Amino acid sequence: MKSKQFIYTYFKSEQIESLLLLAIGLITMTEALYFLWGNNFSLFYKGLAWPLLWVGIVEVAFGASIYFRSVVDVRKVEGYFNEASHKLQSEELPRMKKLMKNYVIYRWFEAGLAVIGVVLIIFMNHTSDYWMGIGTGLWFQAGIMLVSEFFAEHRGAAYIKGLEEIKE
Repeated sequence: MKSKQFIYTYFKSEQIESLLLLAIGLITMTEALYFLWGNNFSLFYKGLAWPLLWVGIVEVAFGASIYFRSVVDVRKVEGYFNEASHKLQSEELPRMKKLMKNYVIYRWFEAGLAVIGVVLIIFMNHTSDYWMGIGTGLWFQAGIMLVSEFFAEHRGAAYIKGLEEIKE
């Protein structure tokens, strides 16, 4: 039978990435509040603050929920591995395949935000510093989320492969 090390590797990596995402969210939220409350910042920084703040909130929420969920999930999957390996195929594998499909949706949404950001940067370059700041913030935050999804998809694909290799 296959070693369960791949399970630990997957969930440990998921926890590390979720804590990183949470930290990035806290940093961008703090920076956003600094830009919004500071008196010496141009309209560009005031615009930049909004995507940093709102996407930062999403990053904190996702990071925290993924971290705490993975703590529970690793115990559940370890139990499946040790006592009910058929549940790896009947429950965990379908859950992961659904998650991988959701990553495609997330990726398109994040790419859309990045495109909106670039469009705002290009078309508001000489018109509005405020909207150019919003565009820059959207582009930056969407980039962070896209990179995060890239690693999550890569990690998920390896985990699915490990699940598929397990035979009862």
